[in-house]
Parts: sequence; C-alpha cells; structure tokens
Amino acid sequence: MHTNDLGRNEAWSQSLAVGSEAFVLGTQERLGVRGKNRNIDGNDDFFVLREPEESYGDDFTPKN
Repeated sequence: MHTNDLGRNEAWSQSLAVGSEAFVLGTQERLGVRGKNRNIDGNDDFFVLREPEESYGDDFTPKN
C-alpha cells in the first residue's frame, strides 16, 4: 500500500492488521479465538483484518 497522502488512512487506523493475504490470515490465526469473528477484506493490493461491525441497538438510556 503505497501512497503520498499524509492524511488519515482508514485501512491503517481502523484495522488489526494490514498487508498481504498471507500476513492477514496468519495474524487472524495467531489471535486464536479472538480472531475467529474478525472480518477480512481485501483486493489485489492489500488485505485488512477488522473488528466485526456491531450494533448497539436503540437503547442508549443511562442506567442507574
């Protein structure tokens, strides 16, 4: 992943691993149980290992 853009890149800042498919799969495997439900996205340039997107639901009411 080569870029001259010095701004924030979502792939790097919101992923557990970024790189080749082999690297990302290896990272997922090394995470063991914690890696099983992680999402892998990618293309020919690079792959990313991400947290699954979760919904918090509609109830944000504070509980005391």
